[in-house]
Amino acid sequence: MSSITAQQFVQQGQVTLQSMQQTLREVDQSANRHHQQLQSLETSFEQALDELTAVNLPDLSRETIAQIRPRTGYGQFTVRDPLQKMAEERVTLAGRIQQIETDSLYGNRDELIHPVTGSYTSQFSDLQQQVQAITEGIERFSRTPFFNELYALNYDTPNYPYRWWSSLRFYNDWKHGDEASAALGFDNFQATREEYSRLLESRKELQGFLATAQAQVKRVQDLVSSHDQAVYRLKNLEAVTLQECRQSLKEHLKFVDRDQLFAWSGGDPSREALIKRVGGIEKKVEYLQQLADQQFGQERNQLQASITKLNKKVAKFSRPKYQNFRIAREESDLWLQDPSGRIRDRRERFWRDYDVIYVYDRYDIYDYSRDMLWWDLMTDGRIDGNFIPEVQVFRSENPDYRFTRIADSGFSMTNSGFDPS
Repeated sequence: MSSITAQQFVQQGQVTLQSMQQTLREVDQSANRHHQQLQSLETSFEQALDELTAVNLPDLSRETIAQIRPRTGYGQFTVRDPLQKMAEERVTLAGRIQQIETDSLYGNRDELIHPVTGSYTSQFSDLQQQVQAITEGIERFSRTPFFNELYALNYDTPNYPYRWWSSLRFYNDWKHGDEASAALGFDNFQATREEYSRLLESRKELQGFLATAQAQVKRVQDLVSSHDQAVYRLKNLEAVTLQECRQSLKEHLKFVDRDQLFAWSGGDPSREALIKRVGGIEKKVEYLQQLADQQFGQERNQLQASITKLNKKVAKFSRPKYQNFRIAREESDLWLQDPSGRIRDRRERFWRDYDVIYVYDRYDIYDYSRDMLWWDLMTDGRIDGNFIPEVQVFRSENPDYRFTRIADSGFSMTNSGFDPS
């Protein structure tokens, strides 16, 4: 029986491990590709949903609003009439604008907060400069060697913890205190400390004044901002209200049952086409995520298990005691098996299946009046989807179900990725 040395096995094992690690990195690359394509579909879904929303709510006319509930099931506009709300808000906005314009702070806004000549802004700027100047002085003390430590120790005060007769630390601090004082231009550390404390107290007081000045400026700025926002909203109230109503309707349409929504559409071709597109893209996202979860999960699990197992073998036979050990070829071949080739083959088939669903765009031929799975329509019934919960449940509840091909499905064997034999 042929065999190899432990050293040969370790060398071959390291090569196999590198191969499997590369295949594992490819899983992440595949996952990134999937996420990018999923983001593209999610963008398409939002666009289709926006179009469906706009078709149902093109304007805020009384006739349009009256059709929202019977066509979409959304009843909020019945509870809170947008036209009445808009009329009430118009009065509120006009009142708010008038209230602000009669406020003396708003009336004198240029004199108060003009960037160059405003009294409030000038006061605020002056105080900022004073605080900055004092801060620079404080930082000069802080940058001086040993000053911060001596100040924190209360050196040269009754609270200083060391005494000349009991601690060498006293003499070191004395020396450092003299050096720090001289560097800062003072005769002794007591004078140095007093000046530093004075600067801290002055900055604290000025910061209080600065906060008050900032609040004065902000109060006027807030009035100006509130006025501008109210004026803009009043001027564009109908367009803004329409957009807000569309957003609330869109949230409803995003989650409402598609079959019910189609039934409410009343046979309107525009609505029906958009409902099918929204539903189809939604299913695409769902199916592709489930496909990816299954594929990439299996790949990672298999590779990580194989890597862990081989790593243990390589570590074992790398030990000195196995230097002259030989391993039967049958065993070593089993341990060195690399699943990368099989995984890549399965991944290639996976991407063919994936792309069949990703590129599908014949949403218009879906029939809500029939028992039909989007999965079968998108794959022309050629891909087994029993690993997908929706497909599995549907087929278990409908054991006699058979997918009937639709002649105008737009499906061809060139885009299916499948060998019909």
